[in-house]
Amino acid sequence: MGLKVSLVICTLDRPGSLKRLAESLTRQSYDNFEVITIKEKGELAKLRNKGASQATGEILSFIDDDVVLSPYWLE
Repeated sequence: MGLKVSLVICTLDRPGSLKRLAESLTRQSYDNFEVITIKEKGELAKLRNKGASQATGEILSFIDDDVVLSPYWLE
């Protein structure tokens, strides 16, 4: 199994976008990842730092909540 990837997603009041992103995450061919969702209002950099502080993976990635990922995006 490869390195663990921590995905930090900051979102606020966009359930439709977040649902599409979550569905694309379920179709990933690489399965050693965690998702950290921050649902708060505030400065984006501070929110991302909050998510990063909770991450346990060796690789850290920040994703916008309106993204739909291809099935091989994590590879």
